[in-house]
Amino acid sequence: MNQINIIGNLVRDVEIKTLQSGKILGSMTIAVNRKFKDQNGEKACDFFKCTLWGKTAEISGQYLTKGSKCLVTGEMQLRQYTDKDGNNRISPEINVDNVEFLPSAQAQQHDTFSPQITIEETDLSDLGDDLPF
Repeated sequence: MNQINIIGNLVRDVEIKTLQSGKILGSMTIAVNRKFKDQNGEKACDFFKCTLWGKTAEISGQYLTKGSKCLVTGEMQLRQYTDKDGNNRISPEINVDNVEFLPSAQAQQHDTFSPQITIEETDLSDLGDDLPF
């Protein structure tokens, strides 16, 4: 099983593209702090490239900006490519299944985190008494 979960902050705004096929593609980079500090006493961090698709990409692009904190769940992929000098390269990337928006430290202190995501509820009133529960 190939699954990765990371919590970190966006390095820049989510980039959204519409492919010729009509599919929505998003990309973002997340900085994840390590538990330890480097030789200079600075916190070390890793940077993860993430690929998002469809609604996940659209909603993330709409609400996540540089510095936003989020939890990303997905599959780790090793993408192989040839760089401009003809060298074979491998780029680790996360193919994202799910993104959860998290409050930043500032938002928690000021209680200002409130993403404006609308969830449409289904009207069940016309089903009568035939509900299965």
